[in-house]
Amino acid sequence: MRAQRITDYMTWSSPNAKHSTVLGLEAGRVEYPDSNNSGYQMKILGNYNYKWFNFNMMYQYGSYFLSEYAFSKVFSENTTYKKISLSAFVNENFFDQKLSMSSGANYTDDIFTGNRHLLLST
Repeated sequence: MRAQRITDYMTWSSPNAKHSTVLGLEAGRVEYPDSNNSGYQMKILGNYNYKWFNFNMMYQYGSYFLSEYAFSKVFSENTTYKKISLSAFVNENFFDQKLSMSSGANYTDDIFTGNRHLLLST
C-alpha cells in the first residue's frame, strides 16, 4: 500500500485558554496491494475542548491501514471503506482533585462495528 497525502491542521485557543479547537484535513491518492488503479482517500478531523468537556469527530473515506483494507475486502468486495466517529467526554475533579469523574459517549459507524455502535462509559 502506498499513499501520497496533503495534510492541513489548524488550531485555536481562546485568550483565557478555556476553549480550544483543532480542525484537520488529509487528502490524497492511494495504491492498494491488489489493484493497479489508484484511489482517493481523505480524513476530516475535529476536536473541541472547554475546561472539562471534550468533543471529537472524524470522517474517513478510503482505507488508511492494511488491516482496514483487508477487512473491508472480506466484508464487502466492492465497497470503499468509510468511517464516522463522534465522541463526547466529561472529566471533572472534586475535593481538591481527590475525586475524579469521567463519563462519555462514543458513536462509530463503519463496516467493522456492524454499522452503528454507541458506547457509553462512566
